[in-house]
Amino acid sequence: MIDALLLCMLAIPLTWLLRPFFSTAWAFIVDAIERRFSEKIDD
Repeated sequence: MIDALLLCMLAIPLTWLLRPFFSTAWAFIVDAIERRFSEKIDD
C-alpha cells in the first residue's frame, strides 16, 4: 500500500517533467500517420 502511494507521489512530478518529451513524441507519431494516409490517398 505504501509503495503504491509513493509511486503515485513520484509519478505526478515525473509526468510534468516528461510532458514535453511525450508531446513531441505524440506530434511525431501523428505526423507520421498523416504522411502515411496522404501517401495512400495520392496512390
